[in-house]
Amino acid sequence: MTKKLQLFLHIGHPKTASSTMQAFLFKNWRALEAVGLYMPSRNLEISSNISPPENPLWALQNIRQTQNTAPLVAWVKAAVSRIPTTGKLLLSSECLTQPEWPALLSTLPEIVDINLIYYIRRQDQLLLSAWRQWGLKRGLTLQDFLARRLKNKQPDFLNIIQGWTKEMPVNNIHVRFIHPPFLTGSTIIEDFCTHMGLKVGGFLAVKNQNISIDARLALFLCNHPELFSSIHDEEIFNLLGSSSIHEPEVRLQFNEHQFQAIYETFEPLNQQLLKAYHPNKAGTPVIDKASAHIGDINLIADKSAQIEYIRKRLETVAVPHEKLQKLQAILHEEARHNHA
Repeated sequence: MTKKLQLFLHIGHPKTASSTMQAFLFKNWRALEAVGLYMPSRNLEISSNISPPENPLWALQNIRQTQNTAPLVAWVKAAVSRIPTTGKLLLSSECLTQPEWPALLSTLPEIVDINLIYYIRRQDQLLLSAWRQWGLKRGLTLQDFLARRLKNKQPDFLNIIQGWTKEMPVNNIHVRFIHPPFLTGSTIIEDFCTHMGLKVGGFLAVKNQNISIDARLALFLCNHPELFSSIHDEEIFNLLGSSSIHEPEVRLQFNEHQFQAIYETFEPLNQQLLKAYHPNKAGTPVIDKASAHIGDINLIADKSAQIEYIRKRLETVAVPHEKLQKLQAILHEEARHNHA
């Protein structure tokens, strides 16, 4: 039998350094092709200097909506016909954790062998990041957002993996928590390179792609979702991120009660996952309190302190912008109410 090419699906999870991983992959795509690792363009075509590899997020979302997998299958078949049998294909997109994908792609094992790469994050850290990305832009308080996720036990990492294995034969599953005790090396990039048989350190470095925001800013903006056009709107964070003040950043944290609820809900599931897919690490705490971000949210909930912090940031932004003017007007109105 003719040996099949290996297709590696880096399936996310959202808010688990997927953007940083993709920045590394796409910045180094020529070097990666030189050692036999090939990725598609944003339109799911064979990559080239004119159309280099990118996250095909919107092309994949269109496939999911239309249920027409022809563009993706066409890329796989074209790649199989062009690259050496020793080569590997890689498709990286966080949307591949959506439950429809395993069934949609169930015919791919006829063409290639399927391998999963799934980087996940301890839930206390992931939920803070997810609230910053989605919850606050919808006007949900951190507590309300957390309550919804705990009730539904989301994210459900194990169920996502099992969704893939139920629909198709999977050659290899590489599951790792993005936490030093579970990685080969100290970073997700080092772990990925080692898993793929690539020389660690032989590529261009990339910075973390996530924008950290001060807890005071997050709590204030949560009350003003009108400043965001969608959950993908990062404009105001980018604008304020260009400012600089000589003041330590206040980290967003859960309180003791919230952390304990997260631990009791998710740690048993984490250990079940480790036992199934990373057995040599079973028993190692994932959500360990010693390295958790726990604090008293009341210390930063004071509206006056939030307004003063944001005002300082606005004073250092060099470029005027309509959205910042809107924020300035909101600050003025909030300050007036506080003094009333």
